[in-house]
Amino acid sequence: MLSMRDSKRDSKAAELAKVAAVIAAEDERRARLEAAKEAALSRARAAARRLRNSRERPAQAAAVHPETTTLAVVEAAAIEAARLPITAFTPRTALAVDEMLARDLHAALDAAALSALGGGEKLPPTGVPTSMSLCGELKHTTTCLGTYMLAPQRTAHGKPVWKHASEDKWIAWASVGEWMVQRGANVGVNDAGFMTLQDTSASLPHQSSADWEEVDGKGWQKAPSCKCFGDVPTSMSLCGELKRMTTCLGTYLLAPQRTANRKPVWRHTSADRWIAWATDGKWKVQEGVDVGVNALGFMRLETASLPHQSSADWEEGDGKGWQKALSCKCFGDVPNSMSLCGELKRMTTCLGTYLLAPQRTANRKPVWRHTSADRWIAWATDGKWKVQEGVDVGVNALGFMRLETASLPHQSSADWEEGDGKGWQKAPSCKCFGDVPTSMSLCGELKRMTTCLGTYLLAPQRTANRKPVWKHATEDRWIACISTGIWKVQEGVDVGVKDAGFMTLQDTTASLPHQSSAVWEEYDFRV
Repeated sequence: MLSMRDSKRDSKAAELAKVAAVIAAEDERRARLEAAKEAALSRARAAARRLRNSRERPAQAAAVHPETTTLAVVEAAAIEAARLPITAFTPRTALAVDEMLARDLHAALDAAALSALGGGEKLPPTGVPTSMSLCGELKHTTTCLGTYMLAPQRTAHGKPVWKHASEDKWIAWASVGEWMVQRGANVGVNDAGFMTLQDTSASLPHQSSADWEEVDGKGWQKAPSCKCFGDVPTSMSLCGELKRMTTCLGTYLLAPQRTANRKPVWRHTSADRWIAWATDGKWKVQEGVDVGVNALGFMRLETASLPHQSSADWEEGDGKGWQKALSCKCFGDVPNSMSLCGELKRMTTCLGTYLLAPQRTANRKPVWRHTSADRWIAWATDGKWKVQEGVDVGVNALGFMRLETASLPHQSSADWEEGDGKGWQKAPSCKCFGDVPTSMSLCGELKRMTTCLGTYLLAPQRTANRKPVWKHATEDRWIACISTGIWKVQEGVDVGVKDAGFMTLQDTTASLPHQSSAVWEEYDFRV
């Protein structure tokens, strides 16, 4: 019996020693990352100082000191580039750390350096859309349709570049002097592509009135309905009080396969309703068969801008004419849900998930209703976001919690405050998250950490490093963001406190775990 107890004790001690070794290795890895980052930053600072102290003219300095040209940028730019989270490069060794960091740092500085020297590629000018949406009907290259996000770390021939949200497709300026949809490997290298826009008069793709062309295996064919739009919302939410056309309320998603009269189109998520530019030059809520064909519709908005940008009143048809719907408003890219999470001393009933309430607005802003309590996130009459009771929404400034910000609640870095009966007290751990899943399911084959598999539920009482947290349904396992910006499966005592964990997702580009295409890793206690 004694020998068995001793054996178990020795085995447990050995296991703990392995865990300690893994943690020590993780600490060493992070230390190497920090050291590499500081080394690269020092090189950038030195290069900037050499340029400032140089007696040559900038162009001459570029020719005489090519290594300075690469990093010749004011110190502030170097600091900003090196301020990126060290785990953004997900290296595995000290050598990889330095190589990958140097590559990304140099890429970030190249454009600024060459621009400062008066030649070469320049940074994207202000006013460049952060997104491009390519919409319309295509016969061959339908995978090119959709939304592209600005890639700030890349340029091509002095022009900005946008990457497709889910495909290896890039909108870039090709070597032939045309905008093209290309593969990433071709960007800035050659003129191979899937689509082309032959227009040299427009500075950016969304400013062109020319027709896009798609390749069909033999040559280029015009796609006259295809159009590129800059910074259009991928969703529209039509909210407010209506007397008749209540089926028009709700969320509409951008329909990349269609345009109407050279404008983007959004389709309702559950009904045959479309927000489209009608033939009479007005925005209408129409049936699909009428889109781009006529001026029939259930609702209309007289404005030249996009629907969410307009201050004009929507009108609904009543069978005889058009009646104003004064409380109705269209919002671009607002979350369908808000999750208010964190630690509160008094107003714990405010925590949880709120769903967009399309039947209501408050002071021309969207409203979200708690899934189980009479709590609403709404824009109060005093110009602040409040958690209110339903009777107060849009009527007064009473509330249980408040957030002083002009943006939407989930976009704010300000602290929520809770009322304590005497005044307002900051709740620094409290944060509002837009469209986060109320559950996460971690599935797959694991060799050791099988207890990590299963379903995790959103824990509204906690946050970790300003991110939401999910708790396993039956185990002491939590999906949480650690201090270095990566996701881990941890024990509850480590959440928001330590970086120890059982599994890790080495990806800082994805805002939430389910959005990542990176591979989860499990610890096997081997160093």
